[in-house]
Amino acid sequence: MRATMISICLFFMANASQAGDIEFYSRKTDEYWSVYGYAGDDGRQASCSGRTSYKDGSYIRIFRSLTNGDVVVDVYNILWNMAPNTTGTLRWTVFGDGAAYDANLKYKVISFYGKNILQIGGLPEKEFFNTIANAKYFTLTPNNLRSITSHFQNKGDSMIGALMECIRQNEGKYRKTSAPAPNNSPNNSPNNSGGLKEITEQVEDALPPPADGSLTTADGMGLRFVYHYIPPRNPDLVYAYRWAANSHLFSNIPEIVRKDGIFVLSRQLHYATMECGITNAFYSPENAAVVMCYEMIDQLRKIGQELSKGMSDPEEFTREFILSNVRFFLLHETGHAFIHLLDLPAVGREEDSVDQLATVLLLGGYAAQQSKHNIARVLQLASVWFGINSRSSPDMRDYADVHSLNAQRYFNILCIAYGTDPEEYRGLITQGYLPRERAAGCPVEAENIRRSWYRLLSPHFSPAVINVVSKNQNSAAGNKQSKNPLEWDKKPNPFGNQ
Repeated sequence: MRATMISICLFFMANASQAGDIEFYSRKTDEYWSVYGYAGDDGRQASCSGRTSYKDGSYIRIFRSLTNGDVVVDVYNILWNMAPNTTGTLRWTVFGDGAAYDANLKYKVISFYGKNILQIGGLPEKEFFNTIANAKYFTLTPNNLRSITSHFQNKGDSMIGALMECIRQNEGKYRKTSAPAPNNSPNNSPNNSGGLKEITEQVEDALPPPADGSLTTADGMGLRFVYHYIPPRNPDLVYAYRWAANSHLFSNIPEIVRKDGIFVLSRQLHYATMECGITNAFYSPENAAVVMCYEMIDQLRKIGQELSKGMSDPEEFTREFILSNVRFFLLHETGHAFIHLLDLPAVGREEDSVDQLATVLLLGGYAAQQSKHNIARVLQLASVWFGINSRSSPDMRDYADVHSLNAQRYFNILCIAYGTDPEEYRGLITQGYLPRERAAGCPVEAENIRRSWYRLLSPHFSPAVINVVSKNQNSAAGNKQSKNPLEWDKKPNPFGNQ
């Protein structure tokens, strides 16, 4: 990510306590960060900002102006002795998920309410937000002074998600018509989606949440999923919105539909497609929402088009590639949602665990139009994503990341698939996708994973599901007891293994 310093006036880089400010947004996104939206009482300046503070009074704030689209970072460290109006260069290093970032950025020191604050401007919104969203933590070190480090509880996507929500909800009110639009897109205005509206839907038999706050509905099911398709502001992403909404994306993913209402969740779980300002799919604990960003769909489309060159039907392959990976990503994020909403214990790396759950959910049942071959194809294309995004020479940041290396995730998916049904997936061995040495232990590994997830999830079945399971178990026991042990159909050896 690159950034150039521009001359910046102090355009409402205001403290929350400044007199006359109007607060229109406030949300604590994790243990470290909070997001605020403030406007001057004359409405001429307004911004959304993410802030983290330290006990000694130091702080970092990431601002996005709602009036002109500028992205600015303010940093104050009580240990830095800098004179106002001086300039310099700092080193910004990000450690996290995927988007590695290590760059030298220019800054200017400004005086604000008696404090000398280091200010970085001219940051490209989309690229910068995407980097922070994938960050576990970052450090800023100006002019060889002592660095200041900022952490995120999980990743920065929680803070960036709230920041983008603040922007979406309020930018139309404060943006100046003469100001350049974000991402240098002259058509990227709040009304450029042609009157498209948010679509909210559920499955037909879903009952509303009880008025008394109960976590199960009158039919004995858990709170039902809610699906949202939110129009983007960027016209280049309208096609992704229409594809998701017109295809009823969420209600046509079998694994999501099969899990709808079968658990007693602590809150209603939402699924949403939306413009995020970053290329990502994530779970938002604050909103109990699994989010698929249109930017991710767009990137998958570009990769699919590149991979489809020379194929007999490149358009069909691209569609298949997008849907397969969206399906896996959504199941991965659903795993995060279940861990949060069911308060499941985590005894290992959560990212590995939800990769496992996504694979087990795909392999655990087959819908009427989903054969084993169909599922194998979904897993093949999902694993291709990890293969493409694997770096040949991982560095320290990759090893320290909350995710396993993409190459490891690739082989873990293949191992679970092979271990679940060695005959169906024997081609993984014969065609050299999965080393025989790893494959030898995959049946035991896959069964342990499947059994562990069942033991974690089954105590949270809704009453309706428990009744069905009990009836099936009683029916199976009755059928077994009703068979006379002396009965023989003249085919097997009567003294053979039972």
